[in-house]
Amino acid sequence: MKQIKKFIALTFLISWISWGVLALFTQLDIMNYGTPIFMIIFILGAMAPALSCLWIKKINGTKEEYKAFLKNIINPKHHLLWYVFIVISVLINYFIKILVTQGIMTGILIKPFYIAIISIPIMIIGGGLEEIGWRGFLQPHLEKYYSPFLSTLSVGVIWALWHLPLWFIIGTNQTNMNYVSFFITAIALSFLFAVVYSGTKSIFMCILIHAFFNSSLEIFGWNNTIIANLTVLLINVVIFMVYQHHIKKDMKKKLFM
Repeated sequence: MKQIKKFIALTFLISWISWGVLALFTQLDIMNYGTPIFMIIFILGAMAPALSCLWIKKINGTKEEYKAFLKNIINPKHHLLWYVFIVISVLINYFIKILVTQGIMTGILIKPFYIAIISIPIMIIGGGLEEIGWRGFLQPHLEKYYSPFLSTLSVGVIWALWHLPLWFIIGTNQTNMNYVSFFITAIALSFLFAVVYSGTKSIFMCILIHAFFNSSLEIFGWNNTIIANLTVLLINVVIFMVYQHHIKKDMKKKLFM
């Protein structure tokens, strides 16, 4: 539990100080979004979950454990079905929001679909690498003390709260988002990403699904409708529960047959 508290404290300290400075400077018109210095500070804040995790892993584990952890971040060797699951589940999340809002979104496809694919490398930096901390560290450590459901819910809430300073930085995408809607989405995605991590034990795959979700924003846009995001949350919880109570058990049975 001490490592969990240390991770959360360090992550929030780095991010909220970095983003807090940017919020103050942009509000006072001292600095503008997108300038080189701005982006350095902004990325430092965004990298806090990964940096905190790597530091804690480095000082608390053996060299072999640390190398194995690093390998897990970059290892793409996983069953093809998990890649299919990532694509289909993310697209379902977006299409459900469209169906629930009945076209309230700004068009079904704002940009061609291939934009989502070619944007993935950029979105690995712009969000995906957070998974080194959230699913790579916080999720499995919480599951040592709590149920998978409660651990996943906790990660979602912490993850949503961690983003809060971004709503005060002039120029960020978050300033166009309803925070309550985002909060719900973060919890919904936490359940979806937890399925990927539980099934693969792969940080790489969690980075990929996070990056793909973010890159898909380029073609679907952000949906601020709370009812649509609540619907997605419900569906992702159902996917999580079905996986935990049926698919996961079947996978374990096959392993020990």
